[in-house]
Amino acid sequence: MKLSRKNLGRVATTFLATAMLASLTAVPAMAAETDVVTLTKNISKDAHAYAPNEEYTFTVSPYTKQEGDDALIQSGLEGGVYFTKDGESKVLTATIRSQPKDSDIGDNVVDVTAGTVDLQIDETVFANAAPGIYRYEVKETVPTGDDAYDGMVYDNSTKYFDVYVIYDADQQQNVISNYTFVNEEAVNGKDDGVFDNDYTAANKTLTVEKTISGNQADPNKDYEFKLTINGEENEKYYIVKTSNDNQTTKLTDVISGSEVTFKLKADESVMIYGLSANDKYVVSETDYATEGYKTTITVNDESLGEQHVTTTNKEGTEIGDDSDVVVFNNHRETSTPTGIAMDIAPYALLVVIAAAGCFVFLRKRNED
Repeated sequence: MKLSRKNLGRVATTFLATAMLASLTAVPAMAAETDVVTLTKNISKDAHAYAPNEEYTFTVSPYTKQEGDDALIQSGLEGGVYFTKDGESKVLTATIRSQPKDSDIGDNVVDVTAGTVDLQIDETVFANAAPGIYRYEVKETVPTGDDAYDGMVYDNSTKYFDVYVIYDADQQQNVISNYTFVNEEAVNGKDDGVFDNDYTAANKTLTVEKTISGNQADPNKDYEFKLTINGEENEKYYIVKTSNDNQTTKLTDVISGSEVTFKLKADESVMIYGLSANDKYVVSETDYATEGYKTTITVNDESLGEQHVTTTNKEGTEIGDDSDVVVFNNHRETSTPTGIAMDIAPYALLVVIAAAGCFVFLRKRNED
């Protein structure tokens, strides 16, 4: 008879539980009032996106025994597992904050650890408890609506934390033999206690390119741009400039809601990384109309027409599901006068003939 993965996990969990209950040496019998185990928050992201500036909340509570549970499983005891204390009160919630940092950026940096928090086990709570496996639920609070961070997929799993209590005949008292995160789906029955949030949706880019045209456009001129991205509060975006000789330079990071200024010569560009669908941007070029330039803008090859107030959208353009490429073209040209030479040619010829005639006449006269 084949065992399903879930049933195999249950068997493994039962075996693990039995082994742990049988072991009296894993943890000294009520040797200390509390022991700790670490919970970790991980963020999966794009390699060129910063981790978000966001706080994550976790709760721990006694598990309610369900029909069909292993006979050894018991509901956790109140106060047996907690995060910290506020005076004499045990706190059942904890927070971890992720913050953008330089080490977030790199070709292979797709996972970052936001932080950790310790679960504490009060051994005295279990001193008079019957032998068994006392289970607790640990969850991340998943925000909804406007409270959810743009582009973030939260870990909505429930992790089970088990405390193993056995009776020690030699000591004639109950002891905790072990405690661990468990996962019935895993072959070994264990869980790593890691909550993993997916932030890979923040993989959109915004590219701003500078082009020129016309026989009077200056290829060596620095054209000035201003950029604002409005995303989550204090969100940080990575920005790189590519010169017209294909050299790249990291510029000062863009912070949500703050305006940045940069300059581009002809055929240069900047790329901003780490945008998510609801992020909005406003990018504008200094008005060079007084210098004779006419500016046109295209967004993803769609022309916005000729403009002198060169902004993509004063209210902000949403990046949406696709990355945007915004091209600013400055055109300046003068027309070389035509037809002038032809118009004066007959008169010029007459002047030349007259001059030649005078020369011949005067020369002959001198010879006489």
